[in-house]
Amino acid sequence: TTPTDNLLELYKLGIYMEQLCFDSNGVGLSAVQVGVPYDFFVILNLKQNEYYFHCSYEGIGDKIKSIEGCLSIRGTDGQLRRFEVERFGTIKVTGKKLIVSDNEPALSIHEFSQEISNYHAIIFQHEIDHQNGILISDIGKEIFLHRS
Repeated sequence: TTPTDNLLELYKLGIYMEQLCFDSNGVGLSAVQVGVPYDFFVILNLKQNEYYFHCSYEGIGDKIKSIEGCLSIRGTDGQLRRFEVERFGTIKVTGKKLIVSDNEPALSIHEFSQEISNYHAIIFQHEIDHQNGILISDIGKEIFLHRS
């Protein structure tokens, strides 16, 4: 579970996770990946980084093949290991989102339900799977890319 009685602490955790994700060239990071047992993840976004918790998804339509790396799964050389995973191309995500207001220093929680497609759908599925104890190595086939 994720405590919601102290939104400032949750926001500080999100900022910390954002920086780790950014420093590692990632696009998303789950709290369980940094040793915090919360159902919480961040997604780096060009406009504004996003904080989510208590999310689940339902697949809509066909699955597509996705090549994914994970900040938790690295090779002995420190490089991300890559896996081919089947993911839904479109999903319906429900859960909660921590909103950071730009107009005034305020934090709030909003319930949301949204259809998400393509690249963002893959990121959400990956991070929600982390919350459920599923790694891409559990559901995908490792592939070896030429590294220069």
